[in-house]
Amino acid sequence: MNRIAAFGQAVRNCRKAQGLSQEALAEKADLHTNYVSLVERGLSAPALDTICALADALGLSVSDLALQMEAHAKRSPDLGYDQA
Repeated sequence: MNRIAAFGQAVRNCRKAQGLSQEALAEKADLHTNYVSLVERGLSAPALDTICALADALGLSVSDLALQMEAHAKRSPDLGYDQA
């Protein structure tokens, strides 16, 4: 699984664990709901300020969100996660 897809899955998992809708997360992060959907589906590579906004909205540090991304990617080795 590539890092963009893994990041999106990490955002989705954290959002769902908190019982937030995409709309609620988008509002908290000051992002458009459609953009949150694109990020969660791995169809958009967010800029650093967006990553920070999402982490803040989820009550996480950027490093914690990155750890979630890495953990998710490593659980899906059959999807060809690129370690580079």
